[in-house]
Amino acid sequence: MGNIKDCIFLRAYAKTETEYTEKYIKPTAENIANFIMQNRNASIIITDELDRALLAGFGGFIHTCEDKEFLLNELQPAIIPIQKCEKEPGEIEEYSIDSNEDEEDMDM
Repeated sequence: MGNIKDCIFLRAYAKTETEYTEKYIKPTAENIANFIMQNRNASIIITDELDRALLAGFGGFIHTCEDKEFLLNELQPAIIPIQKCEKEPGEIEEYSIDSNEDEEDMDM
């Protein structure tokens, strides 16, 4: 548990006082960085396929991350330029999961 790169997809949650967002995203550093920074005014939780917490943050910053190697080697290099306003957050690659679909049938 806790290895982001081993996940097929991630569940990304963002919550403010007035809004709640839930997305199924591809497990890449750029994708996670983009999600965090596009939701910088929200509390963020990113989980694995079984909804086990892998990462949490608020205000565009990461507070906890289970996968320390991924955090240091991949996620920090992806998010720091966005945090420093050297780069804009990009598009988030996400999966669309229809309530009639099985998660295993997602288009990879």
